[in-house]
Amino acid sequence: MGVQEVRSISSGHHKLKYISHLLDDVEAFDQLLHEEGFENKEMHIGAEQEFCLVDSSWRPVNKAMDLLAAINQPDFTTELALYNLELNTRAHKLQSDCFKKLETEVKEKLALAAEKARLLDVNIILTGILPTINFNHINLSSMTPLVRYNVLNESMRKIRKQDFEIHIQGLDELHIRHNSIIYEGCNTSFQAHLQITPAHFRSAYNWAQYISGPVLAVATNSPLLLRRQLWHETRIALFSQSVDTRSTSYLLNDKEPRVGFGRDWQRGNAGDYYKDSITRFKSILTGDFKEKSTVQIKAGKPPKLSALLLHNGTDYRWNRLCYGTQQQKPHLRIENRYLPSGPSPKDEIANFCFWVGLMYNQPENLKNLHSKVPFYVAKMNFLNAARLGLESPLFWEGKFQNARKLIGDKLLPLAYDGLLKAGIDSQIASHYLNVIQKRLFKHTGSEWIINNYRKITEKHSASIATKLLTRSMYENNLAYDCVADWQSICIKKYYQVRNHPTVSAYMKTNVFTAMPDDTLLMVKKIMEWKNIHHLPVVKNQYELVGIISSTDVLQAYKNKINLNKSIRKIFRQPVRSIHRHQTMQEAEKMMLEHKIKCLPVTHENILIGIITSKDIDAWKR
Repeated sequence: MGVQEVRSISSGHHKLKYISHLLDDVEAFDQLLHEEGFENKEMHIGAEQEFCLVDSSWRPVNKAMDLLAAINQPDFTTELALYNLELNTRAHKLQSDCFKKLETEVKEKLALAAEKARLLDVNIILTGILPTINFNHINLSSMTPLVRYNVLNESMRKIRKQDFEIHIQGLDELHIRHNSIIYEGCNTSFQAHLQITPAHFRSAYNWAQYISGPVLAVATNSPLLLRRQLWHETRIALFSQSVDTRSTSYLLNDKEPRVGFGRDWQRGNAGDYYKDSITRFKSILTGDFKEKSTVQIKAGKPPKLSALLLHNGTDYRWNRLCYGTQQQKPHLRIENRYLPSGPSPKDEIANFCFWVGLMYNQPENLKNLHSKVPFYVAKMNFLNAARLGLESPLFWEGKFQNARKLIGDKLLPLAYDGLLKAGIDSQIASHYLNVIQKRLFKHTGSEWIINNYRKITEKHSASIATKLLTRSMYENNLAYDCVADWQSICIKKYYQVRNHPTVSAYMKTNVFTAMPDDTLLMVKKIMEWKNIHHLPVVKNQYELVGIISSTDVLQAYKNKINLNKSIRKIFRQPVRSIHRHQTMQEAEKMMLEHKIKCLPVTHENILIGIITSKDIDAWKR
């Protein structure tokens, strides 16, 4: 929302002060445009990665504040719901390997979050809408207890003057009323930022609008909400309705929703974009503004535009113009807000790469869109894509075309050439666009969820289905790079009759681990602190390489081995492990035969859990 400390706009002195700062920000922005004060040489990309927190039952867990404190990094911040968090990447110069660097950064930061989360018995899931969310998770007790969220909620309620309503119709129908904006917390996105020059604002923004349909069609990942099959990207409808400040009445209400696609092409400059936003959307928040932006410009400083940014933070267009500074130099960027979180970091970067490639290669016959193509075409394509994904009909170059065919035949080659124009390495461009292409022939995230949900619910409850989906999302993210390679869920392996339960039903997924370079003293302390007797030893992305027990530590201590030495020569390898789909009977038999008291649970040698003798006892009871 631009500034963190906010309050509701009231009448009188505070409102007049806010308006004064807002209009001054607009004047300062126009001055920057007139004086060419924006960065127009080096372009950058960046992203905001939202993610979900779940417990050992794969349901949302309200531990965002605890995890944020444990991470203790400025790049991480809160979201509206207590079962979501966000990480912010740094700005990467748009050049040869920037997308590879961005993927590495996202993975490293998520790994840090996951490491801290495990200590809180929490797992991290990347998905647009968490399948296991139910009505118990959508209430004010799940709202992050920070003033700005409460102020935003109360301000929107005050404007609307009635309960919020959600009505989404897909294969199923969802029609509910609610008394807060907490439903917005069900949405989790990957917000992609692309820097642009002010001179190209109109053409870049309109082109971003036009390509939104096909880009969204191949990126859909959110078909379920409250166990109902709705749109392929249900987030689009849910976000729009969950914070809709327009009230319903018997009178025609022709106002534009705060979350939306817009109502016309951009026909002016970047300043006109903000003026139109201020005209259409009532300001609902204010803050403590000090020095005015025009004064900052006179002093040779980049203006903060705090009031304008605060207003822009409550204008939730799917393609949003953003202002910022980089190394004391103002810049503009387009924020792509419609891309969902997940299903994997590589999928997200591939979506980003596809979008940027198209942004850099607008065909000659599609330039000056505002004078050639009716705006409703772009909006219709976007809504069709949100509803139907790759099966949607998209109107392109004078005719309706199937999204799958349009993307494969025309847009992927267009994006590839655009990436080369942007200076991206050809092999990296091919690498990420291949991720997009594989979805055309296999499945998108929404198609994978829908297919598995329908298969599971043929014989089992929707509750079991959403749980298995969420668990499988987590495990597939460990095992595969991208969603197109995810396998169908084998129901029999996950869910067997009570007499023959699988290891997956009893294993602990919150596993404490050691690494080969950890010291003996560190391992000893972890075992003492957590009252455990076995630590799997892993490297890289949780590849299992051995195991160390309290008996091993005691023996080393008796042998007077220096406790500050690494455990490389102490832990046991190779290690016996078991697959999550094997039965508890098999686990018990292995432990008895080999006289061991624990079995790491692996998937293709990736550690995903652990079974101990205590779990065997629990099963037998």
